[in-house]
Amino acid sequence: MACATRTVYLQPSEAVMLAETIKGADCWIKTESGEILKSKCTLYEGGFYMSLSDEELKELLGLTDQELKEMMQFKDPQKEIRQ
Repeated sequence: MACATRTVYLQPSEAVMLAETIKGADCWIKTESGEILKSKCTLYEGGFYMSLSDEELKELLGLTDQELKEMMQFKDPQKEIRQ
């Protein structure tokens, strides 16, 4: 019996509906104070999810070019604590 995985890459702003729940997905969150943190989240079956272009992400989160660049190079503080 063979097993195969198919990877489909989305263009920015293309949405997909999940067929199953994904627990513990890495995600970015914006706190009430405006800080951007890496966290874990659950993506629920039936929910629509989409990728965003850098411009859409900057507008949504209110980031500058430099802040977006820093976010993309983020180090997980929990990982550093566990080491």
